[in-house]
Amino acid sequence: MKILSMVETRPQDQLDVRLLILYNPGLDLDRVSANLRLITERGFHRRQDLDLNLRSALKSV
Repeated sequence: MKILSMVETRPQDQLDVRLLILYNPGLDLDRVSANLRLITERGFHRRQDLDLNLRSALKSV
């Protein structure tokens, strides 16, 4: 998921996330949030707050 790879040192991933949100009108945010929770619960979140990253991306659109 782009949210997982989205860090300040990778501006292209930040741009990709914004474009995926903009150009995907059928985006199921509930499913995205559920998947991000699973990633976090399983310990693969790389010490990132993935929900916060998603909310930040949504605000930037």
